[in-house]
Amino acid sequence: MTTDDIIVKILLGACYLLEERGWNQGSMARDANGRACGLDSKSAVSYCLSGVLVKSWREHDRANEDFYFQLFERQFSDVILKKYNHRYTLTRWNDDIATCRESVVELIHAVIKSIRSDSSQSSKANESADSRQRFDQATRSRFRLSGRGKPEQTANHGVAVMAPADGE
Repeated sequence: MTTDDIIVKILLGACYLLEERGWNQGSMARDANGRACGLDSKSAVSYCLSGVLVKSWREHDRANEDFYFQLFERQFSDVILKKYNHRYTLTRWNDDIATCRESVVELIHAVIKSIRSDSSQSSKANESADSRQRFDQATRSRFRLSGRGKPEQTANHGVAVMAPADGE
């Protein structure tokens, strides 16, 4: 499983938790009476965006918590800027802009789309670099390059090679 696959799994887990439990503003987790409680509390019935992300990544990959905190802050801030033209952190967006659970789930799906798009572009760039490298290797094997020189036809299937310039 790639890192992007794990990240998407965490984000989908966050969506599932929001849909199953509920969403709130102003606290990582809340109980049925609306009071703040711990993320791992059995009485937690709703989560804010930050809380649901933390809860999900702890279920899937607790060892890399620092990585996810920084990654999600950057990813969500980028999508919030592109989608809503706001320069907010994900916590501030959740508490000040979001109006319902559905808007939070929609934002999470926009981040998933962004990650998949970035991953696809990265794969295409890697494929292009691999193609260039294979072409360069094939070209080098057909041409003998010896510093400055002039092209010279050879008996090697009519392939031009660089022959030494006069006086070399």
